[in-house]
Order: sequence, then C-alpha cells, then structure tokens
Amino acid sequence: MIEAAKLDGVSTLKIFKDIIIPMSSATGIYVFIYTIVQGLQYVYTPIKVITQGGPNYASSNLIYMAYHEAFTLYRTGSSSAVAVITVIIFMLLLVLEFRFVEKGVYYEN
Repeated sequence: MIEAAKLDGVSTLKIFKDIIIPMSSATGIYVFIYTIVQGLQYVYTPIKVITQGGPNYASSNLIYMAYHEAFTLYRTGSSSAVAVITVIIFMLLLVLEFRFVEKGVYYEN
C-alpha cells in the first residue's frame, strides 16, 4: 500500500497519517494495555521494599493494599474486596478501550 501510494505521488505526511497509523493501531493498543498491566505489576516491589506504603500509606496502590490487608493485617475479607474492586476497574478500562479505541483499529481482510 505504501509503495502504491508513493507511485501515485502521495505526500509522506499523508502516507503516515492515512496508511501507517491505521495499520499499526492494533499493535499500539496491545502495547498500551500491556504497559498498563506491567506497570501495575512492577510498581509493587518498590512500594514493598522501599516505603512499605509510605507515611500514612501515601505511596500505596490497590495491589499493594490487597497484599497488605491479606498477609500483614490478616484481613482476608477486606483484601478480597480490594482485589474485586481492582478487577472491576480493569474490566471497566477494558470495556472503555474496546468501545472507543478499538473503533479506529484497521484489520486487513
């Protein structure tokens, strides 16, 4: 497609905007979601090792809170509730992503 556009005399900016971005949007969405999930997984270790949630749990997040409630304070009910809330938030983000972002994805064939 790019070669055909170049042969037709289409400008480089128009090729990038109309061909390259739509064809690579599926990969971009995958990388975006993967980065969010990996970021939430890898932020646990610095919180646990360096701050233990920080002063008054200022540097904590939901994943560390679920761990802390279950394995430090032995409140498994609260930990389960936080884990369910985290899953609901991830599902909501996934639904929003499929509803609004996935519309602009171009799949060949």
